Amino acid sequence: MKNRKKLIKKTKPIAILVLVIILSGLITLTVLAAYCNLEIIGSSCAFNDGFMIQFDPTGSAGSGTFPVFLKIQATGTEKGYNTDGALEFDTKETTIAILLSQVPQVYLNGEWYREFPLDINESVGVFVSLDAVQVFESLDDDCSGYNGFTAGPTDSYITCPTNSTHLVYDFDGPRDASGVPVVDKWAGLDYSLQAGSGVADTILFVPDSNFNDQTAACDFNGTGCLTYVYLYSEFGNAGIVGEKDYTSDDGFEEWGLADPAIFQPYIDIEKSTNGVDADEPTGPGVSWEGDITWVYTITNPGTMPISNVVVEDDIEGIIPGPASGDTDLDGQLDLDEEWIYEASGQCTVAGKYANIGTVTGQYGIDPVIIVTDEDPSHHWCLSQTAVTFDYFTATPQISNSILLDWATINEINNAGFNLYRSQAPDVLWGHLEFIQPQNPGGFEGAVYNFLDEGLNPGTKYYYTLRSVDVGNVVETLGTVDATTFYTVFLALIY
Repeated sequence: MKNRKKLIKKTKPIAILVLVIILSGLITLTVLAAYCNLEIIGSSCAFNDGFMIQFDPTGSAGSGTFPVFLKIQATGTEKGYNTDGALEFDTKETTIAILLSQVPQVYLNGEWYREFPLDINESVGVFVSLDAVQVFESLDDDCSGYNGFTAGPTDSYITCPTNSTHLVYDFDGPRDASGVPVVDKWAGLDYSLQAGSGVADTILFVPDSNFNDQTAACDFNGTGCLTYVYLYSEFGNAGIVGEKDYTSDDGFEEWGLADPAIFQPYIDIEKSTNGVDADEPTGPGVSWEGDITWVYTITNPGTMPISNVVVEDDIEGIIPGPASGDTDLDGQLDLDEEWIYEASGQCTVAGKYANIGTVTGQYGIDPVIIVTDEDPSHHWCLSQTAVTFDYFTATPQISNSILLDWATINEINNAGFNLYRSQAPDVLWGHLEFIQPQNPGGFEGAVYNFLDEGLNPGTKYYYTLRSVDVGNVVETLGTVDATTFYTVFLALIY
């Protein structure tokens, strides 16, 4: 997991090549091809509802190695597809049929994709073009006889002995009425970026929702899957473009499978308050006007370096940084790095407090893969008297009495409570009782009650509760009121 210092270069990967023909004073524009530049470390291109990335195993976790299910080889141009049936075109031995459950699934930008890694092997030149990719599904494993859109824009299939094939993905779609691509797409690949057999150079992602079989049996590594996947591809058709020769030169082009998936961009945030990972309330206690330090630790548990990292707190806002952790100063969160962001505050509002740290980052250019994570943290801010109050209630009882109930969350430095009563909110309060604390100096709270008896029936009373700390600092915790019941006498007549 070292040497991950190559930057994702933000080039524009898709170029439309246009031929301008002047006939009798008229200008005709004919689209020749859409070119995807996958000849740059970290580049990516969207093709219809799928996309491809240039894969750099030196900047990721693991080697990117995989077992091969389709091997193609020819000079100039080459094509083929995998099957357990008769091999066609330039397909070589060791090619096999694969089940859908063998194809890894990855979750990207809110959608599941199937991952197909490609290894190119050019023995003379370094470039080769990828000119066509189609993915099919079928209940047969030995289909053979590719028709190549000979009858229209949606009829591409491979002949099967029992069941038909369903076209899942077409790199070159949409097509016109005769099956010719409206825009002929192709991708330029560079063997020199990752020379070596059995290692992924490029990865194709096809939306999982495109497959008809959505049963759990055909999830990755599922059991009992009956659906087979066929991948057809062509190379070398672009020929010579400028000074680059994109024809194949007799090296093997190999499509494979990986377990687990090779491409897994992820990000993780762990937030702490004053050194405590307080995901659940109430978290650490902070003294009145005490300092609070939030630390946001960002790591990369995936397989790809992540760029454009932003840390934000739902209350504190954007957190600048990182304060430390980008050891190679390349602006990318590498797999072996731990970025630290910090924010600070002060305890000035008594009670429970919670905030959520969120991190976002991205990988790639087209499409941009967004990764995100969040983590909450909690603390409680102790009041000036070091008593954090929970509730205070007054409930009338029979026999001309009122029951007072209150509770605390903590009682650090608490010396006790003074309870006062009045028959109007704007007159002098009468002291009723001093109540000793149940948990003096504790981070735990307590529950209290006091029964005020001998009151006048049908009368409204007001009660105020005040706490006193060991330094004789007094704080009013709350005021409540209640009305006693009326007394009704019934005369009994005999």
